[in-house]
Amino acid sequence: MTDKATKQKRRGKEDKIEPLPSIDEQIAKAKAAVHKSIATVNAMHIQWRHHLMRLSFMVVLIAMHQWQMPITSCLHDVKVCLL
Repeated sequence: MTDKATKQKRRGKEDKIEPLPSIDEQIAKAKAAVHKSIATVNAMHIQWRHHLMRLSFMVVLIAMHQWQMPITSCLHDVKVCLL
């Protein structure tokens, strides 16, 4: 093989190497990733707030149920626990 043929083969291999993405493309990908993570965090935050709201309703209902007990029985329970 001649030098020209060898250089052409090398050039052919070099052409197959993909160039690095430009700065603008990298910035666009980074912005897309940030927007996706922000959306995920917001969705999780909303789910967490709804879960806490359900838990607070349960606590209020349990407190109201316990509030209906006569105070004398509560005092009796306290005296039994202290003994």
